[in-house]
Formats: sequence, C-alpha cells, structure tokens
Amino acid sequence: MATAGSLSSQIDDSSPDEQEIRREKIYRRLGLINGLLIGLALVASIWVFQIFDLFDLPVISPYGSMWLTGVPLVLLCTLIGWGTARIGRTWVTMLAWFAGSIIITLLVAYQPNWFRSFIAWLGDTRFWGRAIYLVPDATPGGRILSGFFIIAVLTLLGVAQDYRLESIQSSLGRKGRPTVGTILRLSLPLPFVVVAGVVTGNIFGSAETTVAMKLTHEAISTGRTYEGDLFELDLETGLRYSAIEGVRVQMSPTYTLMIGDIDPVIATVFVVADFDNGAWINCRVLDGDLQFCYDASLPYTTGLASLITGEPPPEDCRGCMLQGDEALFDWLRQQGQGFSGPPEISRLAQQGSHVLMRAESPDGSAAVECWFEGNSRVEIVSCSEAE
Repeated sequence: MATAGSLSSQIDDSSPDEQEIRREKIYRRLGLINGLLIGLALVASIWVFQIFDLFDLPVISPYGSMWLTGVPLVLLCTLIGWGTARIGRTWVTMLAWFAGSIIITLLVAYQPNWFRSFIAWLGDTRFWGRAIYLVPDATPGGRILSGFFIIAVLTLLGVAQDYRLESIQSSLGRKGRPTVGTILRLSLPLPFVVVAGVVTGNIFGSAETTVAMKLTHEAISTGRTYEGDLFELDLETGLRYSAIEGVRVQMSPTYTLMIGDIDPVIATVFVVADFDNGAWINCRVLDGDLQFCYDASLPYTTGLASLITGEPPPEDCRGCMLQGDEALFDWLRQQGQGFSGPPEISRLAQQGSHVLMRAESPDGSAAVECWFEGNSRVEIVSCSEAE
C-alpha cells in the first residue's frame, strides 16, 4: 500500500489516523476500479464486436447469453479487485485472481452452449431441461487449459497489483483527483487483457455463430432478389450466394434467424431462417464458409405425415426420412387410424434443433404432438396424444 510520503501533496492538516483511513479508502477504490476495468476489457474483447454484428441482423433475443455471462464476469473482477485491495496481501491477491481467472474461463467456455440453452429455456419453458445446444465433449480441466492466456495474464496482474496500485495512488492529484498519469497507469495492462480475451474467445468459438448468421443473412438479403447469375456473384465476392439457389423461390422479404445447431468439433454451425410466408430454411456454415441451404420442413411435415398414414414418402424426397424408435413409429401408425384424412401438420415451437410439431385430424377428432431433435440427421424422440 502507498506510504504517507507518496501522498504528501494530497494530505491536509487532519490527524495521522484520519490520513491513514483516507489513504486506505482511496487504495480500495483504486482496487475496485482496476478490477472493473479488467472485467470490462474482457467482455469487450470477447463479445462487443459480436454485439455490433448482430445489431442489424433479424435475430430474436440475440444478446441473452452474452449478458448472462458478461455481467457476472464484470462483477467477479470488480469484487476481486476491491477485496484484494482491502486485504492487501500479495499472495492472497495472486490466488484470488488465479481462481477468478479459472471461473472466467469456464464462463466463456460455456457461453456458446450451456448459457445459450438456458436463455432458450427461459424463452419457452416447454424446452426446459432439453440440451438445446450441446456442450462439446471435453473435461472441465481441458476447458481450463484452453483458457491459458486469460489465466496467465490475470494471475500476473494479481502478482503486480499491489505495486501497480501504489504507483497509481502516488500519481493522484490534490484531494485524490485522478491525473493523466493515473489514467495511463490504470489502462496500462488492458491491451494484454484484450489480447487474452480475443484469443480465448476464438478458442471457444464464441464468434462462430455470429459469423454464421451474418453470412446467412447476407446470402438471403442479397441473393433472394439478385437478377444475375448467383455463381458468378460467388466468384466476384467470395461469398457463396449460390447456396440459396435451390430454395430461393420459397423466400419472402421478412424473416428471422436462429442458431439451429453448433458442432465445434468440425467447426459447423446450422442457421435456421424462418420466413413470414411459412418457408423454413436451414443453412450450413462450415469453418466460416456458407456451404448450402435447404428446405428444413420436409422431415417434420412430409416425413411425419408418412409415419402417421403408413404411406411411404415420395421417392425423390431424400430429406423426408426420419430416425427414431420403431415402437414409436408403430404407435404413430396406430394413432393415424383415428384420423379422418391426411394429417394437418403445424410447427408449434423451435429452439435450436429441438422442434415441437403437431399433427391433427382434418375433423379435429384426434391430434398428436411430437418432439424432434437434430438438423442434418433429424430424429423423432417422443410423441403424445394432444387435445
């Protein structure tokens, strides 16, 4: 902690005890500000660019998981900064920032998957408990090692914190007012924090979903009404607008985007485009490259209708086939015997790759509701009678 001499220009004629109390309060306040700035620098480096990218995209509630992760992260850094300045022991400060950096790493690691699933649960409680966005197969230890840069930078800043705060405190002007030197010394470690945040965010793929939605939106918004050859436009721009060629006629001007599925192992993201005319399109983005888009409705409509009526789907409908348990297929065929005609099928809700569908008899005498999972491989997982 700063000595009395370092603040001689700031101390008034109060008693030594009052001067010491004042110095301690200033020191703790600087510790709080230091922790707050570190937390804000991490949040900015990991998510701010994504927030700006998502701002103009037709995405419903795009920032939920970022807020759910970012706010606790900033509060944790602020608390560590204030608490360690209050204790004033270098070894405690180092251990506190080391432990905090591990928690921060896990927050960042789980944001694209677990926290995004939690936001989906809050948005529609029918999906509660379902693994909307699967967490990659990795041990907590492996995720912690992936956050090496954040852990290393924050631990080193913890070791140097007491010296830094003393230096910052000595740079204050009269009555503890900050000077240019104070601001510079507080800001000095932030570039290192930002670099650590960017690297760690990229390791955990926190920006991959934003890139995927941005590419999909650009392909749809431009390619939908483009009058020239989409393949030539691909060559001119480097973006694969031709990915929407097969489904372009189904599209309308108004639509919303949603992350359908994330597979970080093969760097693949599925984006769901839901159009106001009823069209329902999936687009696959592989390693930041839009691959293709296709009609997502076929297995949920034609495929489900085939299971209920017992009639095979059209031979040319490759996407109509559903995976699932044969006992469930038999149950659906039995339910179909109570239908007065071909089932009327509607989508009730979707979060990620989890979809709730309803099939109803034309006369309203019978209905079933079924849960589906998956994108490239759609599986019907459960069904029940509905009112």
